[in-house]
Amino acid sequence: MINTRIFASFTAIISLVAFWTNTSFAQNASDGFKGDVNGVVGRVAIDTSGSVYIAGQLFTSVNGVSKSHLARLNRDGTLDTTYNPNPNSTLQGIAVSGSKLVVVGGFSSIGGGASGGIARLNYDGTNDGAFTASISGAGALAVDTSARVVVGGHFTTVGGLPRNRLVRFNANGSVDPTFAPDVDSAVFGIAIQPDGKVLIAGQFNNVNGQPRWRFARLNVDGSLDNTFNVNAAYPGSNGTTYSIHVQADGKIIVCGGFSRFGDPNITRSNIVRLNPNGTVDNSFSPNFGSATYDARIQPDGKILVVGLFTTVNGANAQRIVRLNMNGTVDTGFVGSAGDTILDVDLQPDGKMVIVGSFTSVNGFPSINRIANLYPDGRLNTDTNTTVLGSPPATMLSLGNGMTLLGGGFTSVGGAARQGMARVGWTGANDSAFANPQLTGWVYSLAVQQDGNYLAGGDFTSAGGTPQAKLARITPSGSIDGSFAPTFDTSGWVNAIAVQGDGKIVIGGGFTTVNGVSKGRIARLNATGSLDSSFTATADFYVDVIAIQSDGKIVIGGAFENVNGSPRAGIARLNANGTLDTSFNPVLNGIVRELLDIKIDKNGKILIAGAFTGVNGNARTNIARLNADGSFDASFINPNLDGAVHNIAETVLGTIYISGNFENVGGAPHAKIALLNTDGSVNPQFANTTANDKILAMTLRRDGKIMVGGYFTAINGQGRGQFAAISYPQPVIYDLQVTNDRIRWYRWWYAPEVTRVVFERSTDGVNYVPLGSGSRTAGNWDLNIPNANATGFIRARGYHGDHSDRGSFTEQVQYVAKASPKAVPFDFDGDGKTDVG
Repeated sequence: MINTRIFASFTAIISLVAFWTNTSFAQNASDGFKGDVNGVVGRVAIDTSGSVYIAGQLFTSVNGVSKSHLARLNRDGTLDTTYNPNPNSTLQGIAVSGSKLVVVGGFSSIGGGASGGIARLNYDGTNDGAFTASISGAGALAVDTSARVVVGGHFTTVGGLPRNRLVRFNANGSVDPTFAPDVDSAVFGIAIQPDGKVLIAGQFNNVNGQPRWRFARLNVDGSLDNTFNVNAAYPGSNGTTYSIHVQADGKIIVCGGFSRFGDPNITRSNIVRLNPNGTVDNSFSPNFGSATYDARIQPDGKILVVGLFTTVNGANAQRIVRLNMNGTVDTGFVGSAGDTILDVDLQPDGKMVIVGSFTSVNGFPSINRIANLYPDGRLNTDTNTTVLGSPPATMLSLGNGMTLLGGGFTSVGGAARQGMARVGWTGANDSAFANPQLTGWVYSLAVQQDGNYLAGGDFTSAGGTPQAKLARITPSGSIDGSFAPTFDTSGWVNAIAVQGDGKIVIGGGFTTVNGVSKGRIARLNATGSLDSSFTATADFYVDVIAIQSDGKIVIGGAFENVNGSPRAGIARLNANGTLDTSFNPVLNGIVRELLDIKIDKNGKILIAGAFTGVNGNARTNIARLNADGSFDASFINPNLDGAVHNIAETVLGTIYISGNFENVGGAPHAKIALLNTDGSVNPQFANTTANDKILAMTLRRDGKIMVGGYFTAINGQGRGQFAAISYPQPVIYDLQVTNDRIRWYRWWYAPEVTRVVFERSTDGVNYVPLGSGSRTAGNWDLNIPNANATGFIRARGYHGDHSDRGSFTEQVQYVAKASPKAVPFDFDGDGKTDVG
């Protein structure tokens, strides 16, 4: 948005817990963003939970419900009907402050109380009576780290005191007597630097009696900052400035409608970047065809810009564009809008919300004044990709929003894809991934450390040439012919797990590998040759493999013996393939088979499949074991009436399950459900129905649940064997870097991971490993010297989905050595808790 917003701190998340844990939300296969507004939206701000606040002057209805000037949406765009501040007139600016919202405008009543043009609202929308400020003519605001509110506009007095277009209120709403700058015309934009200095934009020509054309920097006390380099002959911009944004390295982005800035001989078309000392950054010079209104600096340093423009550097760019850090256009971003975009903000899961006067986005009609875009600029609309032939049987979530599918299909989204495909954020087939032509079924997928994919199953050829059961596929979809292990013709590969050393553990129904007798389990070197030192064997199918952090290997399936010793459906191997004799749980049931295993964040082992008990204790189709294999009685019996094929754990500890059941805990939950950490049914995840079996499931980094199977409808909505299910609970990531530590925060319904690798890059493309993270309370840490050297830090967390450790979630953060010490929720890397 045009005004700086302050995002909530960690304590604000705690204050939101009660709301999110006591509110019921429905999952929905109509997974697109639902927002629809009947008039222009001028401002958007997003809090730590992902809730979306919108404000403006003209709208009176949101999603068909009467809402004037201010509303709150859930992160999926559904209206939060519990939030009803009901301002009696227009709003000009909003800023999130902790768990509260500060608003300015023309109203005299809001949140159930009288307020003169400014108010601070509690999370429930009521007026915070402890904030007593009053003002007329305000339009811009920013909140500092002490909860003081800096307000700009076209006023000349506040509370009977002279305050020309800029004022600061203390946290209780009283006017700060120590801050009294004199600005000669309207202030439209405010940003507060990490050191407390105040940047202002607008229509003014003088500040404190000194020439400052539409841009200035003030000290904390409101005096002009004389260390800020200003050209006395050309002290600012020749046109209006609207917003200001501070990068991680201290450089300053200014948006507006101008053609010169800081020098009559320097052309800067509607956007400029200044060095921290105020001089123009000559390395940054994109040419926008008309005004820019707002920008957002992404965690990776790239810059989202929105406004009135329709061209950048002479090329088509309809009102939104993403710039690389050097000012060039990021051609991988495809967003566009049919009319003006006034504001943009980032959600904690990496998506973005845009608002304005538009009624179409990316060519989609009836997208009215608010839209949600994926990180690549594509519209967050309903996923409705049809898979023809047999369904997906396995899935991997990739950190860039892509999802890898494996199964018995022949077509995905209208494109010929045999056995394997890759789809993007919207679920559309990724044409950059060629048809691998795996003729038959793919049952398992994995990602190698070099980025290549492994596919295992019961296929007979790959890429048009004979290659059975296991293949390696490059990221472009071509078959790597140098990787060609062989199997007995009657066998198949059900499970793949890639070890930290690159070796590949496989399980299935095979009896020979590379001509050597191997009973349903084997280990390969990264090249595909057989690791002869691994001697494990099972007497029947191995369906699932999970590798513990200590290198031990947990296997599940339909076997009765492993390495010649009785092991009913589950066993643990030492790293060399010998049997871990200390681990001996027993699955009970006439028909018993283990289909999925997850090692949870506490080291306990979640098991799922088809069984009636564990060690003689009644547990139908899902149970939890302690790390030593003993039965965990604290995980209650959910009483499922059908097999569980997949488990996916969230950071919160809740557990998504899917398969072929109809009821969970005595209530209808056909094919998919959410369990609490103790195994009880989570009531927030409302009943849903798939009309047939779900074979594959993965939890994507934005919290959407990707599923594949024999179904043709979910919740009565037609879906062709593939669907995305949305759930509006928070998904939060934050990567923080200090001098000697990298810490990756993840919260709520983000996918839980079993290991994290941190990497560094100088160019944002080529990364080198820094080391593996250590799990701390809710976080992953890596302690290394000089961690905040200028460059890019990537955190990549691996989580298992259907018999592998291949799915991963990642986040990239640009850091600068000169940056201030990192603080929680500083999503744009400027040293402040302000992602709003």
